[in-house]
Amino acid sequence: FALQAGKDYGESPDPYVYVYLPERTETIDSPIDNLWNVQLPGRISLMRCPEDSLDSKSNRKFYAGKGRWSSDEHQREAVFTDHKNGIMRTSVIYNVGLKRYILTTQHVSRFGDENGHIGIYESRYPWGPWRTILFRNAWDTGIHVKDKKYKTVYWNFSPKWMSQDGKRFVMVYTGAGSDEWGTVEGTFVASDKTSIRN
Repeated sequence: FALQAGKDYGESPDPYVYVYLPERTETIDSPIDNLWNVQLPGRISLMRCPEDSLDSKSNRKFYAGKGRWSSDEHQREAVFTDHKNGIMRTSVIYNVGLKRYILTTQHVSRFGDENGHIGIYESRYPWGPWRTILFRNAWDTGIHVKDKKYKTVYWNFSPKWMSQDGKRFVMVYTGAGSDEWGTVEGTFVASDKTSIRN
């Protein structure tokens, strides 16, 4: 999933386009039959390319840890991991008002009755480290309707509808039925109850 940084990538603080690569390995429910659910071991890699040379494969680099970038994908290191809860359907935006990258992903399951979770994280850099903003069952937080028959499959903050200071937001998600449009408005508030993840 490409980083969202405003119209025509105009809010990006550097000249690179970043692409987040959730690694599909095995699902929590089944290694074969349910590839649309949360994936374990919960790794997200990062690739970047100069914005003015997106069509040049030779300019694509993978984050290789400790500020290093490599054209060899086998040298890549995960920029986000959650071996216990897995990851799936990731989105990342650059919040220009707060000068923070905000990563949102699914954890545990995409279904509420299977304790499906939403994870929201923030960082000063595209590669982390990431601080936890929210890790909860999305149905319990009011992000989704509480009917256990429904599922939700994607959450994303809309840069277009972010306030200038970056605090007021609109989150877009699929639900309450099959890929229906849903939105939630909210405000980011400062908190010291955060934890750091890689």
